[in-house]
Amino acid sequence: MSRIFIYFSVAIIAVSIFCDENSNLTIPHGCDIPVRQIACMVIPMIFAFCISLFLPKLHLYSVAWSVSLNLIYYMNLIDTQERLEEEERKLELSRAAQMAIQMQPHFVFNTLSSIKTLCRTDPEAAEESIDNLAGYLRGNIDALSCEGLIPFDEEMRHIHQYVALEHADPSQSFSFDYELNVRDFSVPPLCVQTLVENAVKHGALVHRDGTGKVFMSTDMLGDYIQIVITDNGPEHVDLTDAQKQKKGIGISNTKKRLQTLCDGSLSISSDSQGTKVVIMIPQKGRK
Repeated sequence: MSRIFIYFSVAIIAVSIFCDENSNLTIPHGCDIPVRQIACMVIPMIFAFCISLFLPKLHLYSVAWSVSLNLIYYMNLIDTQERLEEEERKLELSRAAQMAIQMQPHFVFNTLSSIKTLCRTDPEAAEESIDNLAGYLRGNIDALSCEGLIPFDEEMRHIHQYVALEHADPSQSFSFDYELNVRDFSVPPLCVQTLVENAVKHGALVHRDGTGKVFMSTDMLGDYIQIVITDNGPEHVDLTDAQKQKKGIGISNTKKRLQTLCDGSLSISSDSQGTKVVIMIPQKGRK
């Protein structure tokens, strides 16, 4: 019996070493079954067969099968934990990238320049802009450490601060209107604001004559919260490569965070009338 125990111990060690070295290896030709899963099933059975050649009276196949199942279960647990850690790492990187995009030096410098002008012409407006800038920056920093969702009203307050800062510059003339038919829900921080900023910068502000418009609405559609953001910017806007990359990363991160944090979806469509962004957030069990 001691030999049997040693044989099976060797089998388990062999499987563990093989699986650790081939954790990402799969069978070729389109099959996505990991090799280490097959190893968990086959190696203990091979050892059981080899032992039965020397000790034919011992029937160890049921024991080997049990060992195989336990090894597969253990490997699946490891895989699940690794996937969760990887998703958490990607989400953390996404939050960091989102913050980097939000903390745009150009926007901050322009805002400070506008505040400087207001200090001479309208001190009360300058004080209000300073408060808005402080709240805007604080919200961006807080978003980096936030691991979950925030109330939509908090996100809306952040959006108001951003819009007020844009309006502090007389040359940034556009209208921002909204119709919030539902407010009692939560969103990933900065997600909606990022899309509003895109609508302002790449849509409304393209109109230099002040006719740019951004409109946002929220509605309850069945078991989903629908957030719609529209602008009347032209369908094709000339952007630099850096602007295109920054915009693409911002939208990609927003889409990923919506899906990861609240199982939400994001769709964007553009035509001659402007751009329309639709966010759908499921509200399972909502009363």
